[in-house]
Amino acid sequence: MSQEFLAERKFHFNLRKPKGKKPTPIYFVVTIGRKQYKLATSVKVYPEQWDNALQVAIESNTISRLDNKNNRLANERLEQVKTYYSEFIDYLCSQEDTPTDLIGVLKSFIYKDMAKKNPIDINVVRTIQEAFNYYYTNISQVKDSTLNQCEKNLKRFIQYVGEKHLTNSVEVFSQVGLNEYKAYLIDLMNKKGEIGKKHINALCQLIERLINNVLVVNNEYQKYSFAPVKYVKIEDKRQQDEIRRFPLFTDEIQAIKDCKTLTEKEQEYRTIFLLQCASGQRVSDILQVLRGNYEEKDGVITLQTIKKGTYSQIYLTDEIKGYLQEIEQIKLVNIDNFNDQDYNNAIRNVCQKARLNRAIKWKDSRGKDHTNQLWEVVVSHCARHTFATNKVKEGVPCDTICLMTGHADDRMIKEVYANLTKEDKREKVKTYFDKSERTGEQEKQDNTDTKQADVFNEIFAIPELYLLKDMQASGVNIYDQPEIKVIYSKLSDVKLLPKAIEQLKGNCPDIDNEIAQLIWEICRANYETKAYNIFQYKCKKLGIFNGNPIPEDELGYIWDNENKDLQENW
Repeated sequence: MSQEFLAERKFHFNLRKPKGKKPTPIYFVVTIGRKQYKLATSVKVYPEQWDNALQVAIESNTISRLDNKNNRLANERLEQVKTYYSEFIDYLCSQEDTPTDLIGVLKSFIYKDMAKKNPIDINVVRTIQEAFNYYYTNISQVKDSTLNQCEKNLKRFIQYVGEKHLTNSVEVFSQVGLNEYKAYLIDLMNKKGEIGKKHINALCQLIERLINNVLVVNNEYQKYSFAPVKYVKIEDKRQQDEIRRFPLFTDEIQAIKDCKTLTEKEQEYRTIFLLQCASGQRVSDILQVLRGNYEEKDGVITLQTIKKGTYSQIYLTDEIKGYLQEIEQIKLVNIDNFNDQDYNNAIRNVCQKARLNRAIKWKDSRGKDHTNQLWEVVVSHCARHTFATNKVKEGVPCDTICLMTGHADDRMIKEVYANLTKEDKREKVKTYFDKSERTGEQEKQDNTDTKQADVFNEIFAIPELYLLKDMQASGVNIYDQPEIKVIYSKLSDVKLLPKAIEQLKGNCPDIDNEIAQLIWEICRANYETKAYNIFQYKCKKLGIFNGNPIPEDELGYIWDNENKDLQENW
């Protein structure tokens, strides 16, 4: 049994978006059982009016009367929270045994004055519609086609609420309510076959987002004491080759190029599709190229992707230059008001006229088998599969393909796009063992250098960090980028550390000071104490860190005080 000193449990207040421009919620942060918890305080403050050292909202004659009033109310609530926390500690000290649900007991103290509203007083339809409008106006900006699909998913939920007579039930927005909605959708899938697993996931994930990102954190809904919910996705057990995703073969691409029976508009759509096949870009990013939203340097186009916000690189081959010249002459396809469905229909017409009749076998998300001719099921995204598969066959490294296509990591390349046939795989093995030009020690040294660089880059997320560094230098807000999650995951992962220690053998390169500083900043921004603590541990093991790792439970306090002097060990 380990000793436990309840009075030594420290807490602090943390802003949800400390670098934002709008009022942001203040969280009460406490560590219990080596785990950090964030509890809503139901008050907000402008980030520039928050004194992090004193842990109070600033009250001063240099700000407006209204801001002073709001900050005074915020400080009163924070003092109240601290009082309730002291009562919580006193309660624990009076108990012989520590309660099993410590966080539940803590919430009962912190939120004891926040009376729940009678469920009959809530209008579920109005509330979820308000949350939807707020989310897609202030939090997430999506293209029109995505927004239209989300609106359809919302209507499905509203239909469910009416059908089950839940229009005044606050429980709809609880974990139980979300689970019941999921069960209702699964029942529809099993009995009527109206929807599949992927659609159910999308429907439930929308409600999860609206609850967690709007209802739980916005002040106007605090009276309901909504708690965060978690949706567990229905697993898609199909193999990758069973999903309706496939590349086109070289002879099929040639047949599209050679087709002579296309209308003028179909010819324009064909050029766009061939440009996709040659560059590996999504439709939304091809349209950026067509509209000139990119930078070109040394024969390479760099553009920020619409869907992920990452950057993709297009090497201007003669083939791509030719397609771009053809697209400059487009007259019938409206590039500024591009319709994805019209595009997919046109691609199918082109492939039908090119007689692409290869049988495509696939399963829907319910597991039902289907067989179609290629032209019946081809879509624009097949061009992206075609590009990536061809590059894998050519031996292009996965990380390079990621840079070309704008993927944050190579998981999708390895699991989805590498649709190699048996013949392709056989040829790759044969090519590998047929290499006879480079042998002996030079080849061995090259392989060693490559492996050392690969393992070093992987355990420290070096490519992603340099990408963020470049984006930050260009004025991009890096803290909302998808690469952040990849970096946290890699910094926290120790599975490759023994391999790194063995391969580097005391010759580990130093981490660039600017990269070390960037790791410190991005971990501090989201209180990723675990990721930073393990990062230091790896550095210590590899001999590139002179001091001792900062204990995880101390990092939060250090970051709150913005004590950057502790980095002098680097």
